[in-house]
Amino acid sequence: MDWSAENALGVALDRSVYIWNANTESVTELVRLGDRDMVTSVAWSQQGKHLSVGTLDGTVQIWDVNKQKMVRSMKGHTHRVGACAWSNSLVASGSRDKSILIRDVRCP
Repeated sequence: MDWSAENALGVALDRSVYIWNANTESVTELVRLGDRDMVTSVAWSQQGKHLSVGTLDGTVQIWDVNKQKMVRSMKGHTHRVGACAWSNSLVASGSRDKSILIRDVRCP
């Protein structure tokens, strides 16, 4: 789970990510992964508009929370993504495959 700058909590439960908005007290399901995958980490960007979602299959997804739309899906890890962290437009992901990838989400 991770708390955003816009007063929202991102919570990973099994295959789903839920967003709880503390201002409105509403809960929405942002994403539900397929049967063979699982959410293993979540992290908000500093502005609180995007959420990175690490998965069991080693993918990092970037979600625009306001539009409820995935904007990027980045492969590169061979095992689960246990942690993600943001610095402006850079997102770092650490995996059980003992690698850390740092990517600029502005690049194609």
